[in-house]
Amino acid sequence: MKTKLVLRKTLETLLVILAVGCSSNVPLSTPAGFNLPEQQLTFVDLSKFDRELGAALSSDLKEVDVLFYEKVSPNKIPERIQKWISAVENSGGNARIETPSNEPKPRSIFTVLSLLGSAYSALKNLPPLKSETFLTSARGRDVVIHLARGPMGELVVDKIKFTK
Repeated sequence: MKTKLVLRKTLETLLVILAVGCSSNVPLSTPAGFNLPEQQLTFVDLSKFDRELGAALSSDLKEVDVLFYEKVSPNKIPERIQKWISAVENSGGNARIETPSNEPKPRSIFTVLSLLGSAYSALKNLPPLKSETFLTSARGRDVVIHLARGPMGELVVDKIKFTK
């Protein structure tokens, strides 16, 4: 009888040690198909980008940067990004262009107005937004289009920053 009790206690102790030894501090993974919002996204002209940017803008992130695989002219910003910039403006946010820091400031206001005029006409010619996703995610955000000089000296979009 005593042997059975000792054997049972030993077996229970081994099971507890085994259970504790199998536990770990590995964080739980996110559900399949769900990604945590990222602070830095690289633009690809796919609807997946819209979902990722929408999730990032809807999150508590203060800033979300959109980078490009290829350098883009400020006058040829892809339509998919233009929709997001337009959504920021339509929801009360501001859009501004930031020139490179080492760039001499133009003496003529016409240079800046020309760049802003081109951006405005491109945004004006966009079809109306069909989804409220753009507006709700962009609400409470501003957008800054950071410009830089490319390898050939041309002016290109370095990144687009959405800020709270």
